[in-house]
Amino acid sequence: KGVAPFPWLGYGRVLDDQIEQDRAAALAACLAWIAVAEEVWVYADLGVSGGMRGEIEAANARGIPVRWVHLFSK
Repeated sequence: KGVAPFPWLGYGRVLDDQIEQDRAAALAACLAWIAVAEEVWVYADLGVSGGMRGEIEAANARGIPVRWVHLFSK
């Protein structure tokens, strides 16, 4: 039905999370994905980062369902 992009897989190859400008660009790109998403999946086994919290808030503000996924734990 749809595509499940993992933007952080690609962004991590070209952007440095330790450089504020790169981090801001990655977060903006993730929010752009959310703007067109039908559903957001949160892979929470390793915790929820500040960026993830912002994405969850953006999805909630748009009425986009958020699904919590645990691959390794419950």
